[in-house]
Amino acid sequence: MLKEIQTSELRVGMYLHDLDIEPSLFPGVRKNTSINNKVLLQNILKTGSKRVTIDTVKGSDSLDPALTSLKHKIAFNVPRDAQGNKTETPVRALKPTTLKDEISTAKSIKHRALDTVDAAFYAAKMGRSVNISGIKESVMQMTDSIIRNQDALLALGQIRHKNTYTFDHAINTCVLALTFGKWKNLDYPSLINLGTAALLHDIGETRLDDDLVSHKGKLKEAQFNQLKKHVNYSVEMLSSNAAINQKIIRLVQQHHERFDGSGYPYGLKGNEIDPLSQILGLSDLYDSMTSKTPFDSETAPTQVLKQLLESKDELFDSLIIKQFIKCIGIYPVGSLVKLSNGCIAIVHEISKQNSLQPKVRMIYNARREYLIHPLEINLAEVTDNENKLRIVSYVNPSHLHINLAAFV
Repeated sequence: MLKEIQTSELRVGMYLHDLDIEPSLFPGVRKNTSINNKVLLQNILKTGSKRVTIDTVKGSDSLDPALTSLKHKIAFNVPRDAQGNKTETPVRALKPTTLKDEISTAKSIKHRALDTVDAAFYAAKMGRSVNISGIKESVMQMTDSIIRNQDALLALGQIRHKNTYTFDHAINTCVLALTFGKWKNLDYPSLINLGTAALLHDIGETRLDDDLVSHKGKLKEAQFNQLKKHVNYSVEMLSSNAAINQKIIRLVQQHHERFDGSGYPYGLKGNEIDPLSQILGLSDLYDSMTSKTPFDSETAPTQVLKQLLESKDELFDSLIIKQFIKCIGIYPVGSLVKLSNGCIAIVHEISKQNSLQPKVRMIYNARREYLIHPLEINLAEVTDNENKLRIVSYVNPSHLHINLAAFV
């Protein structure tokens, strides 16, 4: 596939298809050639050409531009106890499981949770009381699954459905928030409050006009002002339910507040915002941006993380953003990625040492365009033509018409 990139993005291993100069003026450079050494690469850079065209079938693809920002900006802070020692003990002493063993349980938990959220939103729309015990039961089941192996529910979150965005979004936001909350060593009651708030944070949308909620494309200012009312509607509905505590209501109330005061409904800033509300808000925003919503198309996770990092302390506390990236990885579990050997793979397990070298499952030969027998490899250990096999870009599953559910 032909792809135009900036000349500065060229790397050894790419195939140069074309460049915007007169080749006769530069004897050491020619089109339709593999860049197989650093001398040739330097000669191309010296031409002053701003843009070039590469062939990703005959050579490597360009690095995802987000990685150049992510690799050097993230100074991670891991959870520590009062004595400064690392603490990685889960909130409940549940026996860890492998992804293979947990995925079946996680699928069942997610299916039941989707039914529970669907029923809750329907009850709210009909003006009836929401079954909070059912919501909390789903949250507890998801929390326990995440404690056993967080990758199972995270991987299932990459499987998107066209007609169930509202419910998928509630589940995915809950899973992200619980996973991050577990990473930050929240106690079990705090996790249940956080997860419950995540499942119900948009329930106020049931009071909005259907035409607004399902509106296609960008919203006008008046429409957006109407949409923002869903927060107050959510708070009103949850406050009338005696089974919901004030901590949950506060999290829902503040999940659209932003660190610089630009959020709503109250324009809170900095430490005025509950830290758990920042976790909920960050999880909500991340899932929205990486999903195809009625209002916008999806954005690659690497690009979303780059934008969050570059926002610094505008949207959320920058430390929380960095911790979130450390927790879920630059390429989250379940993501589809292209490798330097031309194969497409699903991220299988994040390495704690280097999130750019996860374990992956190769499933597709992009150069010859056919599915291959799934092969699990550890990018930290495998080489390709004496070079480390690496991820070169994120891949949108819909672009290749790959059904992720068949491989998770």
